Amino acid sequence: MMNHYNTQQILEDIEAFKTRMKDYDGERVIYFDQDNTLCRFSVYQQVDAALSQCYTKGFYKNLPIFQEAPEVISALQRMNLRCKILSSLLDSPFCNDEKLESIHYYFPMIRDEDIILVPYGERKVDKVDDVKHSILVDDYHKNINDWYLSGGVAIKKSYSGKPRPVPVVSNLIELFPVLRELNFI
Repeated sequence: MMNHYNTQQILEDIEAFKTRMKDYDGERVIYFDQDNTLCRFSVYQQVDAALSQCYTKGFYKNLPIFQEAPEVISALQRMNLRCKILSSLLDSPFCNDEKLESIHYYFPMIRDEDIILVPYGERKVDKVDDVKHSILVDDYHKNINDWYLSGGVAIKKSYSGKPRPVPVVSNLIELFPVLRELNFI
């Protein structure tokens, strides 16, 4: 597992993506992770506490969403972006059904065919048709690295304030200037 970003390669990939998207007239898709991206899975640095509870009935169903998330997704859709959920499933017996229930409740604007739940241990990037013309918004560095290594661009959702070579947002509203900078909107 790669724990660090290849800064030089990522900066080159971002520039190539900006050039590629400038005149691209195909469908633009933005993939959103669910846990700690659209909803709060854990409080910063308390992932272990959340992981110990995630096998409990109701855990995923009751995760609080980030207040701005539904409106940001709706606004992106109004800008002709296709928004999809790309979320990992832990082996909890409740994870799949409760994640779907939560998505249907909070994000009714997301079509069922745009919900991709990936079994734990499988790579998210392998479930995507066109990485080179899409963007991933995720909090997990491995998913972000995989996306870049496959020729795409990913945005990190983080609160830590650590400097990173990838675009970072702490609130989904911050996506709009980043997407403009990337020639995505």
